Amino acid sequence: MEMRYYRRLLSISDKEQRTNGEVRRRTENATGPHVDLLTIVRQRKLKCSSSSSNSISSSSTSLSSGMRSRNKSKTVLVLVVAVVVIVVVVVVVVVVVVVVVVVVVVATAAAAVVVALKLVVVVVVIVIV
Repeated sequence: MEMRYYRRLLSISDKEQRTNGEVRRRTENATGPHVDLLTIVRQRKLKCSSSSSNSISSSSTSLSSGMRSRNKSKTVLVLVVAVVVIVVVVVVVVVVVVVVVVVVVVATAAAAVVVALKLVVVVVVIVIV
C-alpha cells in the first residue's frame, strides 16, 4: 500500500515498470533510511499512549492494550452535559433580562401616555371653562 504513495511522491507512473527495490532505493536517497510506515504509526501511537513508558525503543512497537478506560466516555459525557446546562442557564438569564427591560420600557411608555392624556383633559377643561 505504501509503495503506491512512494511512487506517487517520486512521480513514477503506473505504466513505468520499476521494482519496489528501486523505488525504496530512490526514497532512501531522497529521505534517508527506509522505515515502514506501519512502524512509524505504531511508534507515534505509543508516544501518545498514557500507559507507555517514557523511553520507547525501536523494537517495542506493540501497544499494551487496545482498549481505553471505561470511565473516559462517562467523564466526557458529564462534561458535555455540564456545558449544555451552563449554556441553557445563560440563555434563560438573558431572556429574563430582555423581558424585564421590555416590560419596563412598555410600562414607562404607558405611564407617559396616561400623563399626556391627563394633560389633554386638563387643557380641554380649561379651554371649555
